[in-house]
Amino acid sequence: MTWRPCGSCTASRPTTAHHGSLSRERRHRAERLLKSGELKVVVATASLELGIDVGAVELCCLIGSPRSISTGLQRIGRSGHSIAATPKGRLFPLTRDQLVECAALVRAARRAEIDAVCLRDAPLDVLAQQIVAACASDEWDEDALYDLVRRAGPYAALAHADFDAVVDMLSEGIATSRGRAGALLHRDAVNRRLRGRRLVPRHRQSHAGVHHRPERHRRHEGLRPPNGHRLATQR
Repeated sequence: MTWRPCGSCTASRPTTAHHGSLSRERRHRAERLLKSGELKVVVATASLELGIDVGAVELCCLIGSPRSISTGLQRIGRSGHSIAATPKGRLFPLTRDQLVECAALVRAARRAEIDAVCLRDAPLDVLAQQIVAACASDEWDEDALYDLVRRAGPYAALAHADFDAVVDMLSEGIATSRGRAGALLHRDAVNRRLRGRRLVPRHRQSHAGVHHRPERHRRHEGLRPPNGHRLATQR
């Protein structure tokens, strides 16, 4: 077996890789060779966007389950980009559970069904993130911020008690055995004013996605035996 660097290709071996960890030059080179038709196979992640300007793709092979019907159809649909062509895909499940998922995906595709979209009603984790983002650059009156939040459809029926609970968490932090930590807002309870703390702008930049959850930053302490010695900590 001959070892080759990731992203390399030769005339006798017209294959390459495309991954977000590769350099920009190697990714662009893979896209250019694929578009020109010099590559036969590209092993890629979602970093490779196969639009109509990439070129002809005859077959899309998915390793493992795509986890959703729409994702599977979208990736398989990247092949056969022409009027007379038909998108073709092959699913390669890696476990028995993935085999069931892939079988369900194929059955749904034949029935022209896609995933049902279920919107959450007033998700409080997203609310917390938006409150921090609003207070990062401006000082807010609590009632004015509450009225602004309720203008969004999912929060139209948001209870004031839930809003206050989220503000309490953001201003007081999360309780740990060493005290409270993670407070992101300064709250003037007398005048009902909110403003971000000093580190909030940097926090907002490093946690831009709605997947952020405050409890991930809790200081976890490991199990303690009866003698009280600490086995492990994660801060």
